[in-house]
Amino acid sequence: MGMASFGKALSAKTPPGVIDIEEVSSLTNAVLAMWIGTSTRAQMDAWMPKIAEQLNALVGQELGQQEDEHVRWLVDKGRSLIESQPTAQTAAFGVFTYLRDAALLMRRLLWVYAEQNGVRTP
Repeated sequence: MGMASFGKALSAKTPPGVIDIEEVSSLTNAVLAMWIGTSTRAQMDAWMPKIAEQLNALVGQELGQQEDEHVRWLVDKGRSLIESQPTAQTAAFGVFTYLRDAALLMRRLLWVYAEQNGVRTP
């Protein structure tokens, strides 16, 4: 069984310091559309590098975390997720949960990024 395609095809490489809002939105939509009962570990593992790359890019932005306690919490949570990525020994449910947590956090960080930069999210 093939994996469904969701939205825009993910680009090969996002330039450093640039957040591709459509790409992050598409990525989070795809991850959040996964079901634990029908997603294989290989499919979940395939999403990990892109999730890590985009989460790291979002956390690396100046999002106003110095002035806003909630944004600081979001950025700290993002750093924590980056540091605690699943390994080959992590159970499939742990990887699934990690991907969902990261995708949900990325949506929140993306909203902050979009608000601060005056851009719209899809």
